[in-house]
This record gives sequence, C-alpha cells and structure tokens, in this order.
Amino acid sequence: IGQASRPYTFIEFETTIRKLMKSYTDTRSPKQLSKINNELADVQRIMVQNIEDVIQRGEQLSVLDNKANNLSMMSRQYKKESHQLNIKRSTMEVYWWRCWICFVVSLFKILGVLDFNCRYDRIAIL
Repeated sequence: IGQASRPYTFIEFETTIRKLMKSYTDTRSPKQLSKINNELADVQRIMVQNIEDVIQRGEQLSVLDNKANNLSMMSRQYKKESHQLNIKRSTMEVYWWRCWICFVVSLFKILGVLDFNCRYDRIAIL
C-alpha cells in the first residue's frame, strides 16, 4: 500500500477483504470454526512437511560433506604416494644406467678392449 501512487488503488478489493474479515471474525458459527480449524491443520501439515524436508536436506548435506572430506584426504594420499613412486622410478632408472655402464666397461675390460694402464705406459715411454 505504501508503494501505491494513489491512496485508493486497492479500493476494488475492499469488499472482498471485508467479507473475508467478517467470515473469520464471526466465531459463533460452528461451520466457521471447523473451516478455520481445517485451514490451521493444513498450514500445520505443510509446515511439518517443510521442516522434515529441511532436516532431510541437512542430513544429505552432512553426508555430502563427509564424502568431500574423504575425497580430499584420498587425493592428498594419492599425491604423496605418486610422488614417492616417481622418486623410486627415477632412482631405479639411474641405478639401471649405472649398472649397465659398469657391465659394459667390465665386459670391455675382460675382453681386453679397454686397457686403462696403456695410456700411462705410452706417456712414460715418450
């Protein structure tokens, strides 16, 4: 009503409002009392249903929050384990190459292809 440009904008609803006010204020008739009680029971039923829905949503949100926390914890564990595996793989790769080089050098040494003292002997001869 405060937003109405003219004070009597809602005058056409006044008759309807007066009839409703009269029907609800007349508490002498049992018909009106039962009507009011039925409407109150409907409002109460709707409010109880709304409260139950809110409680159910709250439970669903708590389950969702638990799942999110578990997922976060598992992702941190996965990151840690993958980092450890990468370090192991890198270490194994380095050791593999070292072993391979030692094997090749040893094989050449056994076959006499490499003679480490040979160079020093030539320098001493010169």
